[in-house]
Amino acid sequence: MAEPLLHQGVVALLGPDRARFLERYKFAIGTVSDDRPFFGQFFRWRTLPELLALIPRGGAGLMDWGYPILLITLGLSAVLSVCLIVLPLVVARGLPAAGGRPLEAVVYFGCLGLGFLSLEIAGIHQLTRLLHHPVYAAGAALAIFLLGAGAGSAWVRGACRAPREARRSVPVVVGLIAAAALGLPVVIDALSAGAARGSPWAWLLAVAGMCPLAFLLGMPFPLGLAAMAQRDPRGVPWAWCINGCASVLAGPLSTLLAMEWGFTWLRVAAVGFYGLAGLVYLRLAPR
Repeated sequence: MAEPLLHQGVVALLGPDRARFLERYKFAIGTVSDDRPFFGQFFRWRTLPELLALIPRGGAGLMDWGYPILLITLGLSAVLSVCLIVLPLVVARGLPAAGGRPLEAVVYFGCLGLGFLSLEIAGIHQLTRLLHHPVYAAGAALAIFLLGAGAGSAWVRGACRAPREARRSVPVVVGLIAAAALGLPVVIDALSAGAARGSPWAWLLAVAGMCPLAFLLGMPFPLGLAAMAQRDPRGVPWAWCINGCASVLAGPLSTLLAMEWGFTWLRVAAVGFYGLAGLVYLRLAPR
């Protein structure tokens, strides 16, 4: 090199100008944390025009393609989701099956899909720190969330048969989801500090810590389907469509949120989705 750039960089990182050097550097090389464990994330938006200009000269390897590909995936999923959600409205000429509340249905079932998958992905991260293996964590999280949500759906279906009971239950369930989503990770971290790697206690903590949240997450969706069925049963398939599209969107969206702000804020965003769904439910559910 014409100048000792590597030496200058190391000296800057070890000296008093470390923060200024990190801010001005063309790639994100700040330290990672348990909340943002993305060791391979170096992308910065302000360097994108310069990197694109270097591609014709053989500089494609300098581009951190993971971040742009996530954005492209999110954009394509959003376009397809809008088409799949709006197309039934066009075919059915406004979809009277929505019971006169199409916007409320989109927001409610969309927020449930976004919130559920966001908390599931945050749960995989939490269990990775507890079980010390991403494959074990993913398998455990999928099993706990699916079985727990199924149990919650079955329970709430029999517990809230009357519309008035459902209207009173949804705000309570949303509040419990918020408390569990934000409080249980802290409790699990505190309890798992002494759990040895691969010990049965770690698996027991994983199940005991995630089951209450999964059980609660299974309740809002059947309550919303019951509300749609009371307005017009033909709206139920459309509600499934909305929720499925939102679940697909939640994959790249939650990953981007975690990369930018961390898993704690991802949980906060998921709680916000459920809070918005709880407010919309009061307008969606018949009195």
